[in-house]
Amino acid sequence: MTMSSPIVAMLWENWRLTSAEAVWRLALGIVGGLALLVVFAAVAPNEAAKDFGAVSALVLVVMLHTSGWFRLVTLTGRRPGFPLYLLYSRPVRTAVAVGVPMAYQALFPAALYLVSALLLRITSGYAFPLLPVAAWITAINVSSLATNWSIRNVAV
Repeated sequence: MTMSSPIVAMLWENWRLTSAEAVWRLALGIVGGLALLVVFAAVAPNEAAKDFGAVSALVLVVMLHTSGWFRLVTLTGRRPGFPLYLLYSRPVRTAVAVGVPMAYQALFPAALYLVSALLLRITSGYAFPLLPVAAWITAINVSSLATNWSIRNVAV
């Protein structure tokens, strides 16, 4: 596959590295969230138990999408630092080489959360928050990526 721009090539490389994990997180979020909703609805048929099941499902889905990409961490040998330093053969500006993967790795979990929460919202009837939580997931991922990529010392 020939890439016409380095940005498209970077997005493709990030997708190639994270697609299996993204599918796994999406499936676990949807199936796990629905399982929690069903279990809490079956155990105690009162509204408090159903509401606790919905909160537990929301916590599960949010926790899945705020954790970093495990596949990308293995590229650095589980050490902090920028994981994609050997993947781009064309010369690009540093802002592009860091900004595009950071945007992808921060926005894609938020998009996965939106899909999971929307499906749980449709199937269960609970009003799972969409955009505020997606914004928090993006902010958490951006800050953790910036911190992890800028620190080279394992002790820190």
